Amino acid sequence: MPLKVTLTPTQLKARKAVEPDWHAATIKDITRQKNKAGDSYNYVVDLVGLEGEAQDVPFKTWISEKDNAIGQLAEIAWAAGLISQEERDSADNTGVTFDVEEAIGNRVEIKTALDEFNGQPTNRVVGFRPPRG
Repeated sequence: MPLKVTLTPTQLKARKAVEPDWHAATIKDITRQKNKAGDSYNYVVDLVGLEGEAQDVPFKTWISEKDNAIGQLAEIAWAAGLISQEERDSADNTGVTFDVEEAIGNRVEIKTALDEFNGQPTNRVVGFRPPRG
């Protein structure tokens, strides 16, 4: 008996390793999920590439609320136009408040690097900035 599998175009594109560089992308979703240990949360950011070799390639990054990683949410908020660079770089310890869900649908640029998972090359998001031009 045949064991048929249907893969979507998104699933196929997810396999594509793109050249490490800055790429235009849209934030498709941001969710908050319990981590594997169940003792804190991760913010899961889903993006999709918009141009060139990254066109339609899905990207995903996990940001832990532990340690200093949570500060990456400020990078996303700045890149998506939710906060100013001054708010992002605030050194006076006043902090900043924003709704990360407001970033959904916004265009940003992501810095990618190549990584490896289970012996396969994978794209890793290592930075965010506002779109150029």
